[in-house]
Amino acid sequence: MATRAQKANLGVFLVTTAVLVVVVLMIFGGLELFRQRDTYYVLFDGSVSGLEPGSPVKVNGVTMGSVAAVEVPRDRVETVIVTLDVEEDAPIRADASATLSYWGITGLKYVEVDPGSDEAPPLPPGSRIPARRGALDELSEKAEALADKASRALDRLLELATDANLDRIERSLVSLEEAMHNVRRFSEELVQAGDDVKGLAADARQSVRRASARFERAAGNVEGASESAARAARKADELMTDLRQAVDRNERQLRTVLSNLRVATQTFKELARTLRSRPSLLFFSRPPPERRIP
Repeated sequence: MATRAQKANLGVFLVTTAVLVVVVLMIFGGLELFRQRDTYYVLFDGSVSGLEPGSPVKVNGVTMGSVAAVEVPRDRVETVIVTLDVEEDAPIRADASATLSYWGITGLKYVEVDPGSDEAPPLPPGSRIPARRGALDELSEKAEALADKASRALDRLLELATDANLDRIERSLVSLEEAMHNVRRFSEELVQAGDDVKGLAADARQSVRRASARFERAAGNVEGASESAARAARKADELMTDLRQAVDRNERQLRTVLSNLRVATQTFKELARTLRSRPSLLFFSRPPPERRIP
């Protein structure tokens, strides 16, 4: 049977153990039991699967509370009311908003609160924080819509994959192959035509070079002829100048010669008229005596 001393020692041990447990809980619990909490409400449309009471509540990525309750109201069964317990000094403004975010790849969710702007007044406790759609929700909806479209497209493809359609597709592929063959042949002909055009262009350039050389030679000949003509013109000018000077120097003699020529010409004219009327003067110095006819 235990003595009174043993009972006292046992009591001290139990009290000490209880105190240690409380201290450990206070250390690892972060003194959560002694902190003041503010309550806010968020009304989400649709399912909040993965969100449970006790899930973290983060403000700008910093954990500042937890989810106190998740309830479906009887009068609005398509919505979910989430009760948030956040720290008293959490900076939540009147223009704050809340979204659901995923906790890693586990599928569990937590509430992410955008505290709003510094200019807005503080949001009183007990107020409702407007919910907005998160990026993951939008991505999930888009993925579902894409999967739905892919499913419909696959169903349509299966409907089209009949024997008749496959035969038409095969014929279309054969026609496409023939068209590609014609395109390749046309491309080869086009390349050959390009080579021919290049050859013609080279010949044309060579002809142009020859014509240009001939033109340059002709231009040189014309230039030489022009220079010769210019020299001849200069010589003609010099000759005319000399003639004028000669005429000026011998003007009086020329006038005398011209006068004499004029007189001689007149004399020859009179002699010609005399000889025409009396040709016998060519043989006789005097005219023969007139004969009398018996």
